[in-house]
Amino acid sequence: MVSEIILKRTLSENGDLKGASLGTRILVNRLRVELRANPSTLAVKLAELKDYVARNPAAAAELASA
Repeated sequence: MVSEIILKRTLSENGDLKGASLGTRILVNRLRVELRANPSTLAVKLAELKDYVARNPAAAAELASA
C-alpha cells in the first residue's frame, strides 16, 4: 500500500508519470486538474486515489516509484 504522503504528493505535484499505466496517468491527471480548480476537495480526491490504488495493486507500485 502506498502511504498517504506519497498520494498527496502525487496529487499536488506535476511530476512525470511516464512509468505508470495509461489508466493511472489519466486518473491522476484528472484529479490534479479538478484539485487545481477547487483545492478544498483535497480529501475527496485523495479518497478517490486511495480507492483506485486499493483496487489496482500495480498502481500502488507505479505511484511509489514515480
